[in-house]
Amino acid sequence: TGWDIGVRRMKLHEEARAEAWAQGWGLQEEAAWNAVRIAKSHRDQVLKLPEGARTLASSPHVPVEMFALGDHVLCIQGHPEMNEGIVETIVSERMESGIVPQAVGKEALESLEGAPLHEHRELLRLALKRFLKGGINE
Repeated sequence: TGWDIGVRRMKLHEEARAEAWAQGWGLQEEAAWNAVRIAKSHRDQVLKLPEGARTLASSPHVPVEMFALGDHVLCIQGHPEMNEGIVETIVSERMESGIVPQAVGKEALESLEGAPLHEHRELLRLALKRFLKGGINE
C-alpha cells in the first residue's frame, strides 16, 4: 500500500473513547481525539480485521490504525515507542540506502515539525498499560 513514514495523526473512534483504558486522557475537545500523533514506519497494513475485532482508530492513509480483539489483544499500526530522534534516524538511513524514495523521506522529515510526540506517546503508553491491566488506572 506504499510508505506511511514519519509522524501522522490518527483519529480515535467513539468506541475507543468509551474503553476503560482510554479514560483520563484529558482530551476534551473533538479535535484532540481526531489528531493523536504517532510515529509511523511501514509499507503494509491491516486491510481486513480478524473475526470479532473492532477498529478503534484510523487515519487518511490507514483505515485500521488500531484495533482490539476482545479484552486481550490490542494492535497499533504505528510505533508509540518511537520519538522524533528515532524517526529521523530511520528515515535518514532508509533514504540514504535507497529503501525510501527521496520525496517520501523528505515529507516524513517535514512531518517531524510542529507539535512534539512526547505528549501523545505518554497518552498511548498509559492506555497500553491500562489495557494490559484490564482498564485499571495507575
